[in-house]
Amino acid sequence: MTVTDRELFSILDEADRLAFANLCAHIGEGNAIAFIGAGLSARLGFCDWKQLVDMLQKKVVVNRRPDSPPVVVADTTDLIWRAELVRNLLEASQYQSVLKRYFGRRTGRDVAVDAVSRIPFRHVFTTNYDESLERALARSRKGEPEIINWSDRTHVNNFMGCFAKDARAKRYLVYLHGKHDDPSSIVLTESDYRDRYARSDETTRRLFAVFAMRTVVFLGFSLTDLDLLTILREVRATHDAPGHYAILPLPEKENAHDARSRFQVKYGVTPIFYRPGKGKGKDRYPNFAPLMQALSERTTERNKRPGSSPQPKWVRWTQTDDFKTLRGKADPEDPQKGRFGREASRDGLTLQATAERDREEPGWYFLKLEVADPTRRLRGIVGFWVHDSFSSEYYAVRVHRGRATLSLRSWGAFTVGAVANQGRTPLELDLSQDRSLPRGFRTA
Repeated sequence: MTVTDRELFSILDEADRLAFANLCAHIGEGNAIAFIGAGLSARLGFCDWKQLVDMLQKKVVVNRRPDSPPVVVADTTDLIWRAELVRNLLEASQYQSVLKRYFGRRTGRDVAVDAVSRIPFRHVFTTNYDESLERALARSRKGEPEIINWSDRTHVNNFMGCFAKDARAKRYLVYLHGKHDDPSSIVLTESDYRDRYARSDETTRRLFAVFAMRTVVFLGFSLTDLDLLTILREVRATHDAPGHYAILPLPEKENAHDARSRFQVKYGVTPIFYRPGKGKGKDRYPNFAPLMQALSERTTERNKRPGSSPQPKWVRWTQTDDFKTLRGKADPEDPQKGRFGREASRDGLTLQATAERDREEPGWYFLKLEVADPTRRLRGIVGFWVHDSFSSEYYAVRVHRGRATLSLRSWGAFTVGAVANQGRTPLELDLSQDRSLPRGFRTA
């Protein structure tokens, strides 16, 4: 069932709808990678981390000999350490057998999991141990992915070589923390994490490359994993603009604006917050499934004519050599200059701007960018590229009555690039040369 714009409005606020449109554009370009966490498997009845540790602890109690001392496990909020204590009370064969049987079981289907499997991610990483996502991807008609367990160094080396070359021959599903059919590879306890992330920097270096080279979308993650967050912070330190996305329920104890700023500034991640429900299990997050359906519908080829381009037509200009090579060449401090053909009017469309001084904060201006078609025939999405000092360098804006409008707050002038008409029409406007704008804005 198609998710309408009206339904999206009821799930996301204005800032999140804009971020959602940008995310669709990035996925449409064909290079986005998904990172899937336990939230997706939980929809199919698998337990979360705390429940898993509780289950293992019960196994210890059941197997305890009558003459053995009582089982004592520290009541700690550090689940990784608690998992370490519990595993030390189980024989290795028992521990691995529990994980293999529990995560190897087959489950039913879930609409959100199936929707995620249809989103055209270039590759998929998961920290889950079960095969539910693997089976969903096989059903998605995109071809079964190449499966990799991160503990297999040979296969990981092959993947990283393919990843660096952006080879299109294969799509990979990477089990980052192991898989149930090889329980010795599962990362769950303190010693597992130490071996995977701390004892050797191999995993850290490789994930740094993944986060630095591609747009990553986190789904089913709470983004509290300190090992991943540390890598994201290091990548953020070398990249000025947030490049990744995370779809999360609205925070309960933090203002959404503050949480959004924290994720963007610290980790380079733009969160898309959706409204949670009041129930339990799936009912706790009833808006997640329609949001995944909307993301799938807006990024797949289901409505295209047979034989059409595998990329959304409105991003075709981004595949040209000019777009790929000219960023910052004309002026390193004005990255879009010369990248979009240096013409503000083309094919009956005009890229124009207005700027109004912010009377409360001197030096700042309310800037409105607009691609306009006087015939009102313009449809679909217009992409805007702005200065990299903004929270995002790219914005996707839906056309309304022949116009696509983007409102920003800016200190001074820069060059704006836009792409319209399903990718066929690039437009470029140097705001510093537009004499219709206030002089104070143009010369700042």
